[in-house]
Amino acid sequence: MKRTIKSLLLAVLITFAGTTSAFAHAKVLSTTPSAGSILTHWPSQVSIRFDEPILKLSGAVVDWAYVKNSQGRRVDTGNPKVSGAFLTVGLKSSAKSGKYSVQYRAVSDDGHPVSGIFTFVYLPSK
Repeated sequence: MKRTIKSLLLAVLITFAGTTSAFAHAKVLSTTPSAGSILTHWPSQVSIRFDEPILKLSGAVVDWAYVKNSQGRRVDTGNPKVSGAFLTVGLKSSAKSGKYSVQYRAVSDDGHPVSGIFTFVYLPSK
């Protein structure tokens, strides 16, 4: 009886040992521009790279990214693109020096939403 219980427990442990990563939510691996960076040239887009693919649902807005200046005005072009593990949004071409915030939300491959915010500073070279 004890041997059967031990065998059953061992089988359960083996079954679930490799599945812990399947229950994890997507994590941001990197951003372009980098969080906290100081830029001298205005980028054409902002990109967020996750550690797993992002769901892309046609007809539903589940993934978004907003880029705002220090006055809270949006400077992104809207309509972010999802490609594999990347969420990218274009930026308007004219920008003033200052601090910019990027707020995002994406639905990870496991169906859970992942959101966050990061900032960068734009100080054009003269």
